[in-house]
Amino acid sequence: AQHHLVVEQSIPSHAGLGSGTQIALAVASALRTLHNLPLDIAGDAGLLERGGRSGIGIASFEDGGVIVDAGKNDRGGTPPVVARLPFPEEWRVILILDHSGHGLHGAAEVAAFRSLPPFPTAGSGEICRRVLMGIMPALVERDLPAFGAAVTAIQMLIGSHFAPAQGGVFTSKRVEMAAHRLNEAGAVGIGQSSWGPTGFAFAPSHDAALKFVDAVRKTTIEDGLEIKIVKGRNSGAKISSTRLNLVGS
Repeated sequence: AQHHLVVEQSIPSHAGLGSGTQIALAVASALRTLHNLPLDIAGDAGLLERGGRSGIGIASFEDGGVIVDAGKNDRGGTPPVVARLPFPEEWRVILILDHSGHGLHGAAEVAAFRSLPPFPTAGSGEICRRVLMGIMPALVERDLPAFGAAVTAIQMLIGSHFAPAQGGVFTSKRVEMAAHRLNEAGAVGIGQSSWGPTGFAFAPSHDAALKFVDAVRKTTIEDGLEIKIVKGRNSGAKISSTRLNLVGS
């Protein structure tokens, strides 16, 4: 059967936001709903070859929240989700999007992974410690400074390792500069999403986020950068259907 698909709004592609997994699972779920088939998010992800490096895109589509996966193992398959915690409703994420560039993807991404040495065991251990003893308890206790400190530490470890392949800790120097300006204004937990170029920071409330962004906009922000204030999503994808009753004259 043939289907006509209209995408009214989408996540920017190759920006480090996991758009490929989300659109693939959205289309699969829409087709299943259209044909009254039960949803099979994990199965569809496998058929569509999503989740090879991370289980977070699949888990966020299914349930949302702050997700921790255990990483790849020698058995292959999607990395398992080992924890899921709600993102505090009052907190905000400040996204810094650079529309003039793209993060590594496709063949270039595969080549970059092959060119880099294995991630150091000591670095992996430090990341695990920061996640278990920093990020997770900070979410439970709604302690944004502790959460931000752990996120920044992890981002610097990962960014330094991937710097040879992406030209620095951040893919976009302009995003890096804006992230540091947000940090100086009061935002915490600066970093880059995946290969970027999208950067991020966190604020304790919407009003605080507005103040941080306003302070940065008063300085020079180059053309091509967009700053968004967004909430965390603690639920999975919502699928709805509308049936039109056409009456002939």
